Order: sequence, then structure tokens, then C-alpha cells
Amino acid sequence: MNTLSRKSLTATLLNFSVAACITTSSTLTAQNKIKPPVDVSSATGTDQVAVKKDMSYGLGFQNGEQFASYGFIADDIDKDAYIQGLIEALMKKEFGKEPVAYDQAMKAYDRIVSERERGYAKANLEAETAFMEKNGKRKEVTTTGSGLQYEILKKGVGKKYTPPTGSVNGMDQATEFHLKCTGTLLDKTVFMQTPGDDAMPFNLQVIHGLAEALKMMPIGSKWKLYVPAALGFGDLRQGPKISPKSMLIYEVELTDIKTRVAPTNQPLVPR
Repeated sequence: MNTLSRKSLTATLLNFSVAACITTSSTLTAQNKIKPPVDVSSATGTDQVAVKKDMSYGLGFQNGEQFASYGFIADDIDKDAYIQGLIEALMKKEFGKEPVAYDQAMKAYDRIVSERERGYAKANLEAETAFMEKNGKRKEVTTTGSGLQYEILKKGVGKKYTPPTGSVNGMDQATEFHLKCTGTLLDKTVFMQTPGDDAMPFNLQVIHGLAEALKMMPIGSKWKLYVPAALGFGDLRQGPKISPKSMLIYEVELTDIKTRVAPTNQPLVPR
């Protein structure tokens, strides 16, 4: 059996990255759920059963989000075969399929998923074009030269962003923008949200549309941003919710702008 080939395919399937400013509450919830109690070994009876169920669900949920980030949907997975493979691997059994058959199946599904993703991209782009054309005619909305649209929900009176001395081509990682932010898709699906009423720090290493707005917003302001896919993630899928060519909508409140300083041999800290 070609073990190296099988492991490479599996590793490729499970490779998962999270982009800046795209942290889903569901992922955080799953990660919190699978953290065991302080002393799992002392759990007895029903407690042990509950611990096992919570841990198992959390692991399954995280795996599901990883698969979804590649464009898989629930109907793509044969649940019985998936559980069988998982349990047999945990029992240290030999791989129960011919490597060639598995390789062919993965390639076939890659074609299926790729075709489906192209369909999503086409539909998303058509929806974006229709929405932006109509939205741009509203008097409350301003359209920038890049194609970003925004409306001011609350005016701010604080300072605006000033590029630090020595920054080149906008590569500023020292400035922190403290934001309360919610990101949705056109169908109102929430894909990210800062927790509670707390503002979180972001720098300019985010999608182009958000970075453009942050450079214009005064402290204390709240804007609604309409970010075309070209200023977002373009052709790329980002996580389980953001399919290719997705237009993104953000409600952003800027509470502060700070500059980080780097003491000698110390990490950057806010000032």
C-alpha cells in the first residue's frame, strides 16, 4: 500500500487557514466546547458520558467546518463510511481501501466541488452587480474610485488615520484600529462578529475594501461598507460561509486608533 500517497492526500484535505478579520463565532464556540474540565479523570458516571459527547461533537464540528471550507456539503459525505474510516484509524487498523481507488475518488470529487464552486462564483457575481448598481444610486451611499461603497451611520469627530513616517506602499503594521465589527453576506448570513460590546484591534493587513475605509474613518464614526468581491477575497473561498466571488457587507464602528511601539527585544505593544 502506498502509505505516503494516502497521507499526502489526507493532509491536503485537512489543510485549513483562517483569514484576517474572518473569525466565526461558531468556530470559537466549537473550540471552547472541546476544552476538557480541569480534571477529566475524576469525572464519573454521567459526567464521563457528557464529557465524551461534548468532546466528540466539538471535534466533529471542527472537522465539518474544515471540510466546508473546501466547498464540501453534507450530501457529499457518506456518514457511515466516514465514521467507519475514523474508528478504524483510531483502532490502528490498516487502511481499508485500495490507494488507487481512493485517489481516483478524491480526484472525481475535486472536479465535482470545483464545478459547484464555479457555479457559486457566477451567481455571486451576478447578485453583486445587480445590488451595487442599485445601491450606488441611493443618496446615502458614496462610491469610491476603487468601487467600494459606504454610508455613514454615525459621524465621528475624532482623529483620522495618519500613515506613520517610513511606511512604504501602505505596509503599516504598527497602527491599530479598535473596531466593533459585524460582517454579513448579501443573504444576511453573519460570517464574523467582534464579541459582545468589546472593540478588537485590527491593523491594515485586512481585505482591501476594509483597509480603504479604515484610512478614511474618524474615531467615533460608524460606517456600513459594501465591499465588492474584487476588494474582498475574489475567487477564493474563505471558510465554510464565504464562497468564491462573495460580496461582503460590514458594519464598522471605530472606537480608537493607536500606535504600537516596539521596545528593545520586546514584542509590539499598544501605546
